[in-house]
Amino acid sequence: MKLGVDVSTYFEVLSCGGKFMKDGEEVDPLAEFRKNGVTGSRIRVWVDPYDEEGNPYLGGTCDEANFFRLAELMISYGCDIMLDFHYSDFWADPSKQLIPKAWKGKSTKELGEAVYSYTCDFLKKCSDKGIKLPYIQIGNEITNGMLWPDGHLTDNPDGTRGNYKNLCYFLTCASRACRELSPESKIIVHLERSHLMEMHKEYFDNLRFYGVDYDVIGLSYYPYWHGTLAMFEDSVKMLQSRYGKEVMLVETGYGFTMAPFLEEGVGQDDALVIGEKFLSGIQWEIPYDLTPDGQDKFVKHILSLSEKLGITGVYYWEPCWVPGNNICWASRAGEKYTGETDKNTVNEWANQCLFDYQGNMLPAFNSFKK
Repeated sequence: MKLGVDVSTYFEVLSCGGKFMKDGEEVDPLAEFRKNGVTGSRIRVWVDPYDEEGNPYLGGTCDEANFFRLAELMISYGCDIMLDFHYSDFWADPSKQLIPKAWKGKSTKELGEAVYSYTCDFLKKCSDKGIKLPYIQIGNEITNGMLWPDGHLTDNPDGTRGNYKNLCYFLTCASRACRELSPESKIIVHLERSHLMEMHKEYFDNLRFYGVDYDVIGLSYYPYWHGTLAMFEDSVKMLQSRYGKEVMLVETGYGFTMAPFLEEGVGQDDALVIGEKFLSGIQWEIPYDLTPDGQDKFVKHILSLSEKLGITGVYYWEPCWVPGNNICWASRAGEKYTGETDKNTVNEWANQCLFDYQGNMLPAFNSFKK
């Protein structure tokens, strides 16, 4: 079973003064991951994460340049690359799948052509730079579709969902580009809500009906939002038996604290973004306390369970996204793009890193190993 990490924000964290410590000494976290047997690197890419004045959206500002710089670095550490296309200018997830600015006003057919051309162009650049891609993810957490509104799955009165035809058209355009430009790559379709078997059946039955060409079912699993470990296990077993596809856990993580953190110039009320907001979003009874020990136990549990289930890869999401000045999930420009201008820009993921708020390595880091 492959172990991987998504450290797409890595260079932005370093540029803002982020440091990583082990037993009181500064360390290179990527070298430490490699010592643990981590051999996979998942890197997201956004089409144009800047506003009209050139202001970056932050959250790693995961543009083409960031991808190639990080991919080359991770390869130098002996890791292979999973390319994570978001097909958006910024975050794409179940709550938002925004069409890139340059693709606005296109018809559904033209959007598919844009997906195909963009994918081809990007993969050609990878080939020209000698970057091999064992895995390509065509869309990020596309449980509710992609490229909204054209590829947005709609709710039917009977509880099923519609508009799979458009979604599958976009996926087919992306997949065709991957087969033509990077035929050795395995293509991943990535969903979250990894506990909902009936939803997954409907989804992947429709992909089968419309002939979408892919190799791997990629899942996110965070137990606060995606059900119990037993539900996750049942869903994985169903997916493996019903579709005969490789299953990978391309995103997982767990909190080590509920305490807020303070940044320079940030008041206590704003700092509560970690504590109160995170707690209010928890939908399921969690398996372990949100403490360093609880995080460590979860990491051991999910690795053991994944090995037992025959999951072929487990990737920890943003284990190095420590807090700091200008280390944000979004800039004000990014918030404007997503329409979330009422939110705080503070990094909301800092309590799920494998380093604490001061950059000290947590016990779970050494449990995330082969």
